[in-house]
Amino acid sequence: MAEPVIFVRIGWMETYQGSRTLEHPIGGGKYNEHEIGVEKDNFLPDAYGRLHGYFAVGKGSHSINLFRVDGRPETKKLDELSPVLVIFVATHHENGGGVIVGWYRNAQLYRHEQTGLNGHEFRVEADAGDAVLVPADKRIEFPIPKASPDVSALGHSNVFYLFDERGQSRSLPWAQR
Repeated sequence: MAEPVIFVRIGWMETYQGSRTLEHPIGGGKYNEHEIGVEKDNFLPDAYGRLHGYFAVGKGSHSINLFRVDGRPETKKLDELSPVLVIFVATHHENGGGVIVGWYRNAQLYRHEQTGLNGHEFRVEADAGDAVLVPADKRIEFPIPKASPDVSALGHSNVFYLFDERGQSRSLPWAQR
């Protein structure tokens, strides 16, 4: 792949413009069971035409391993990386399988959570013109395999890197598609 890529899991929504629609995520982790996750606005542009995307990282350091996004040793020292293709994945609300719901191209990905002017956290930002939200009825056309002993893919973690811990590119036919 030409640009660094990261796959991230979020809760299922139709529009990801929850502040406009009062929609809230379905699934996407324990937080969304009782609260409205910040990913609700991942495709809602701000006044400057920018998107500020959020996804939970999970246990441990709660930071993004930027080295595993592009595999270059110099990335280990950075706190942000761009351009990156960030692909948002959610569990389909009907069939239970993972599907691509949208992506940001030319995105700026941050190692640590950032706080926006509105007080909401975000991990990635991009121009709205560099983003695609797949219509809900078309998402089934973009399936993501579940991790298994034979398939390296999104498992329990909300973040999936295309490089391993040593910076070696993984052989992932499904990701090439």
